[in-house]
Amino acid sequence: MSTIPGPDPRAATRGFIALALDLARVDPDRRPTSEMRQWLADLALAVSAPPPPVPQTHLQLLEAALLLERQAHSHAGGTAPPARVLARVAD
Repeated sequence: MSTIPGPDPRAATRGFIALALDLARVDPDRRPTSEMRQWLADLALAVSAPPPPVPQTHLQLLEAALLLERQAHSHAGGTAPPARVLARVAD
């Protein structure tokens, strides 16, 4: 069985979360670009998770990224992702 080269999926999801969080802070209701939606789908494959529903907003993109992070940690021997307390992203 071959492995996919690249960064640890847990690290990749952390980077994606940082970008998704910035996008959600700036414009939470804007539709993510096709590249961001594709990146989310690629990350789902990397963590052996089913593809999430297509996010319609940056806020949904962030929520999907957080879910993938939890899945990446559960597939990596049950490690726990960092505790995250997210207040409202945009007021």
